[in-house]
Amino acid sequence: MILKKSKVFLSIIFILFFTFIFIAQDYSHLLKYSSFTLENGLTVYLVPKTNSPLVSVWLSFKTGAYTETLDTNGMTHLFEHMFFKANKNMKSAEDYFKTLNKLGIIYNGYTSKDYVYYYYILPKFLLEDALRLMYDSIAHTALDHEEIEREKEVIFEEYNLRNSDPEYYLLTKLMPQALYSDQFFRFDIIGDMEILKTANVEKLQNIKNKYFIPKNSALFIVGDFDNDQAKKLATQIFEDWQGADPSDIETVKELKENVVIFNYMQNPYYAKIYIMLNGPGSYKEDEERLGYAADVLLASLGMNNHPFEKSLAPYVYEWDFYYRADLFDGPIYFYALVPVNQVHNVYRIFKENFNKIVNNESYWNNPFIINARQALALNQFNLNKTRNIEEVGSFISKTWATNFFPKILDLFNQYNSVTEDDIKEFISKYFANKKWVLGILVNKEKSNSFQYEKLIK
Repeated sequence: MILKKSKVFLSIIFILFFTFIFIAQDYSHLLKYSSFTLENGLTVYLVPKTNSPLVSVWLSFKTGAYTETLDTNGMTHLFEHMFFKANKNMKSAEDYFKTLNKLGIIYNGYTSKDYVYYYYILPKFLLEDALRLMYDSIAHTALDHEEIEREKEVIFEEYNLRNSDPEYYLLTKLMPQALYSDQFFRFDIIGDMEILKTANVEKLQNIKNKYFIPKNSALFIVGDFDNDQAKKLATQIFEDWQGADPSDIETVKELKENVVIFNYMQNPYYAKIYIMLNGPGSYKEDEERLGYAADVLLASLGMNNHPFEKSLAPYVYEWDFYYRADLFDGPIYFYALVPVNQVHNVYRIFKENFNKIVNNESYWNNPFIINARQALALNQFNLNKTRNIEEVGSFISKTWATNFFPKILDLFNQYNSVTEDDIKEFISKYFANKKWVLGILVNKEKSNSFQYEKLIK
C-alpha cells in the first residue's frame, strides 16, 4: 500500500491504454531479494542493486511513539539519537563520528509513530566494517548520562523550532491531541518536553530491552554485494545479539464526538481546512485489506468529473482526501486550501458529500472505482523505476515495519483484489457514524469577520 496518496487525475483513455500491460504479468519481481532468519529471531533481507559500487545497511524496528507510555513519551526518539554514540568499541560520540567520516559512511536515523530505522551508505568493500559498527551500536549501546543530557538539549531546540510553525502545530499537536485524547502520547513522536526531562539511563535501557530486540527488527543489506558473503557476515556478526519476545500493543480508543480546532496565521487571503478520522491499521490482515479499499475509494473521489470533485472544484484552490497506512492506526485526512471567505461553505460541501458516501452506494460504486483501482496499480511503475539504494532501503525498511513488505511489491494484484464489498465494509466501519477532528488555519481577524467559530462550532 502506498504510504501517502496524492490526488489521482488520470483519464480513462490513459488507464485503458496501460491496462493491457498488466494482464497476465507478475510484478512481484521488481525487487529481487532473498531472506533468512537467525536463531535469535532477526530476519535478514538481501536486496541486490548493482547499478553502482555501493551498499547500504538498514536496521528497522517495529516501535515508535505508539509503543510508549505516558511517562516515556518522546524517549524512543531520544534513544534513536543515542545510537550514533559510544559503544563497547567506541569510547565516545566523537570517536564514532570520526570513524564514520574516515570510512566515508553516510548515516542517519529516523523515528516515526510506528517504526525506527538506522542506516549507513558506503563503498561495497566496507560492508563488514559497517555491519560490525551497526551491531556494536545496537547490541552494546553505551548509554551515558552526559550524552543523554546533551541530546535532550538538541531535541528541546528541535521541538521549539517545529512548534513555532502554526500549521505544523495544528497538524501534529492540536488535531491529534483531540483525535486521540488521553492516548495522544502514542502519536507524539518528539514528545512532551517535561516528560523528556525525566529521561535517564535506566528508562532508555528499559526501552531498548523491550523494543530494540532481534525479534522486533529486520536487517536489510541493499546494493552491490556478494550474496553468499553478505549472508555469512550478517550471520556471524548478529547471531549473538539477544533479546526478549516483543510485547503486545493495545489499539487506540475511538473518538466519541466531533471536535473543532482553530489555529491562526498572518495571511489574510486564504485558509486551510484539515479533517482527521481514525482509519484501519495494518497490524491485522483484515485491516490491511480495508486499507487498500480506502485507497481505492478516496482515489476515485478525486478523479475528474466525480461528483465529489465537481462539488468542491469551484470553491477550492486545491484539495486532497487520502489514507495514510500506519501499523496500528491509519489516519484518514481531508485537506483543502480555500479562499478565506469559503471556509464554512467548503466544510458544508464536504459534510454533504461525505454523507452521500455513507448513505448512497450509487454515489461511490460507479466506473470511477474501476478507474481508481487501475490508476493506483500504475504505482507499480514507480517501484520499477527506483534505482537509488537509499530510496530502496528507506522504502523496504518502512514497509516491512508497517507489515506491507513484501506484498507491496505487487501493487497491481493488491489493488485489483479490492472488491466493492471491501469498500462497503470500509465505509461501514470507518465512515458511518464516525466522529472527526476539524482543524482550521486562518487569519484571526478574517475568522472573526466571517464569524467562523460561531458558525462551525
